[in-house]
Amino acid sequence: MRHLALFFTLSLSFLCACRVTAQQIPYFSQWYYNKVYYNVAFAPLDTRSEIIATYRNMWSSIDGAPQTAAIIGRMPLFSSRGAGSTAISYDRIGNFSHLDINIGYAYSLPLGKVYLSAGIKGGISRIGVDNKWISSSPNDPYIPLDRTSSTTPVVGAGIALWSSRYYIGLSSIHSIEFSHSITDVLSLEQKNHIFLMGGYSWEIGRDVKLCPSGLLGSDMSSFSYAANLSTVIKNHLIAGLSYGNEHSFGINMGYIWKDLQLNYCYQSRIYGIASSTGGTHEILLIYRPSHRKRKNDTLPTTHTVHNVRFL
Repeated sequence: MRHLALFFTLSLSFLCACRVTAQQIPYFSQWYYNKVYYNVAFAPLDTRSEIIATYRNMWSSIDGAPQTAAIIGRMPLFSSRGAGSTAISYDRIGNFSHLDINIGYAYSLPLGKVYLSAGIKGGISRIGVDNKWISSSPNDPYIPLDRTSSTTPVVGAGIALWSSRYYIGLSSIHSIEFSHSITDVLSLEQKNHIFLMGGYSWEIGRDVKLCPSGLLGSDMSSFSYAANLSTVIKNHLIAGLSYGNEHSFGINMGYIWKDLQLNYCYQSRIYGIASSTGGTHEILLIYRPSHRKRKNDTLPTTHTVHNVRFL
């Protein structure tokens, strides 16, 4: 309990230090396997390296609907308690494209049977705008006449607490708010966003684990949420259900073969315009090189990670 009290005290201090306003960042359906994308502090979660490639096609039957792709990597760096991470993500919706490239580092401290880590990341954010606009006001100063782009710095940070059974983390995306100048009168500001993520691994039988997880996002004026419940059988077969904003339901399935993991997720709403748009498809591929225990590895052998969700 002392560790939990310390964690939430730090979390409150972290929130108070950040100015938060509204704007969503690109979202992934399988965020529970892609924790570093939302929180750099999860980079040291396991002593193995990891490479993730993912692609999300939202509202697949609508032209110009959001499409997002990312490559994320993490590996132990400088110390057995520290890890570096890198992420390249590309998001496109209509005439707008968004490229993020960042690198980060996180360091963890053992607190009895749990670990507390903190991390920071930085990089660049590029927004591009096409000139393929159909408008009744061709002289509108807010509409770019030519293809244009703007690049700004990106800064983010996070803290996390985990054990072999659970994890919880708090992070800030775009901690410093920079503006993209698109035209003389049009600018797009990067808005800071806070994410709270958590999950638990529960053994309900021999070689069967139940893994609930949740993701909350807020800027103090808007709010987003998502929840997932997956079953892992013999550390190979994965199946689950998810629920999110505006009555969005999803199913996910996956398979682990040696160092590779392949997952697929389908999401759809049960009513409204999004219910007739072809749904959302997301595929995720994870590569984890075989674990090699190092001389200075600080993870206790009595608390082996049993669930792939914590690798």
